[in-house]
Amino acid sequence: MCGILGIVGSIANSIEDNHILNALDSIRHRGPDDSGIWRDKDAIFGHTRLSIIDLSEMAHQPMLSENKGHILVYNGEVYNFLELREELSKKGIHFKSSGDTEVVLAALIHWGEKALNKFNGMFAIAWYDCQTKELVLARDRFGVKPLFYEETKGGVVFSSEIKAIKKLYSNQTIDLDSVSVYFTIGYNYAPRTIWKNICKLPGGYFLKWKNGKSELRKWYEPNQMVEKIKDWKTGKLLLRRELEDAVKIRLLSDVPVGAFLSGGIDSSIVVGLMSQFSKRSVKTFTVAYNDFVNYNDDSKYARLISRRFKTDHTEIMVTPEKVKSFLPNILDSLDEPFADAAYIPTYIMCKEVKKYVTVALSGDGADEVFAGYSKYLGEYYMKKWWVKIAHPFLKNLSNILPASYRNPFTQYNRRIKRFLSGIETNPVFRHLKWMSLSTGANLNDVINNITQVSTNIIRSDIEKLFQEVQEDDILNKILHTDQSILLEGDMLPKIDFASMQNSLEVRSPFLDFRIIELVNSMPGNFKLRNGKKKAILLEVCSDLLPKKILIRRKQGFNIPIGEWFRNEYKDMFWDIITTAHNKGGLNIKPIDIIYKEHLTEKFDNSRVLWLIFVWSWWWSKHF
Repeated sequence: MCGILGIVGSIANSIEDNHILNALDSIRHRGPDDSGIWRDKDAIFGHTRLSIIDLSEMAHQPMLSENKGHILVYNGEVYNFLELREELSKKGIHFKSSGDTEVVLAALIHWGEKALNKFNGMFAIAWYDCQTKELVLARDRFGVKPLFYEETKGGVVFSSEIKAIKKLYSNQTIDLDSVSVYFTIGYNYAPRTIWKNICKLPGGYFLKWKNGKSELRKWYEPNQMVEKIKDWKTGKLLLRRELEDAVKIRLLSDVPVGAFLSGGIDSSIVVGLMSQFSKRSVKTFTVAYNDFVNYNDDSKYARLISRRFKTDHTEIMVTPEKVKSFLPNILDSLDEPFADAAYIPTYIMCKEVKKYVTVALSGDGADEVFAGYSKYLGEYYMKKWWVKIAHPFLKNLSNILPASYRNPFTQYNRRIKRFLSGIETNPVFRHLKWMSLSTGANLNDVINNITQVSTNIIRSDIEKLFQEVQEDDILNKILHTDQSILLEGDMLPKIDFASMQNSLEVRSPFLDFRIIELVNSMPGNFKLRNGKKKAILLEVCSDLLPKKILIRRKQGFNIPIGEWFRNEYKDMFWDIITTAHNKGGLNIKPIDIIYKEHLTEKFDNSRVLWLIFVWSWWWSKHF
């Protein structure tokens, strides 16, 4: 895994060497093992390397083709590079290295952009033709690896992270629409970023730039790639085959490989399959808490899986003190405000895991592909005849149930309220409700000095994504939307930022395009069947996992941030809020109301308070 950056166009002439070095240093955490810079009159390319496959100098980047006509910087892994290498060798192409970078470059030269459809992996690519001065930026199908860019009058600037772009070409203007999106769902998704004019290349797209003109084109169409799977048994057989191969090819490495193990279904499946293909005991890692068992009870289930597959297991303890000591580094690592609090334990876990291995497999992506979230059940029950009849009863029940964080019914009450709010609306609006972080707090008052919070942008995007799925299957429309927004904008950046800040490569078998294409081709009732989430995945892997894991309710990767805001983090919270307020980043009075509701346990406002806290931290750092 690596960090890449570059500048193409006349603007490259004005960039001094020390600015390039500073920009490269800002992303060195992505690749501390090696680095390189290549430049000519109209182009600059930089690379930092985390050595995974072919640890020799032969895999050094930026990589120049043998005829010196093409240059490549590349972040990621192409798992099928050995097959592509063999195919290209038969065409008379010779290779000097044993890694995938040289294969990627040769494939692009030989097949052009069509090579992208041949790659099975996660990647962000910058490929430059030295003669024609044409640049191609490309991102993998689902956006596992990040790639940001900014077009200027004199060229285009790009990098794996926004911070490097800002060091090369300063831009201090925020995008107000992106602020609105953040205060609705807690993150932004491609192509938007919080910075005006800096874009995130969407997954499955490439950008071609030449002589001041650019073309953004979609190279991957997931919903039109395969025939529909209508037979349950056929679907099961195909899925098991693809799952096994997806895990197997992700074990290829010249450095130690381990796995995240939460004790949930997805990571347990990955570990179970890894144990079948690994010659040694699999190293597994779990986050555990010394307190707040209601928030996370993963560790005992992870131990169960560890015993079953005889893994070399390590538990990583997370305490309020540890979080507080890491928090400045954790939040400073974010180029944009990002309000998924699970980033904290993910970061801490990655930091500890790096001490043992350089590559870790994870279960990321399964929820958005196989329908693993409770919100999908909401749409399932919405079709039941009794829902409208039970509406008044459920509404009264919701009013009776307490909203305090200490009450075990709080999370159910929150779901009931969201479910009820969607009964009289259409599926697009219902899904927007499930995505939104705030159900009651008035966030408009918090930032009305900057902009207004509006759901229009997200609602419009959801409508477009629903239309991309041709069949009349609401669940598949929702899953396609979550793969395009939630997965790309929240889940994948979380794992990339947390892992790469600690020079750790994370591979997710469930994000293999063959699995996603296969499961997307199945009807929704294969994934959500008789009220059971991930139905086909559970049946396909029932031989791997004990019943305790198969029937376990999804926990999520949460931390007790709401409790910490009442206690250990109270002073820090208000210090940051006050600083942001003094710098014009928000209004403090409405926050006081939201906080008092939380402090007195009238409502559990932990997610909204975290949203505001992260925004305040980010604003205080950048303005």
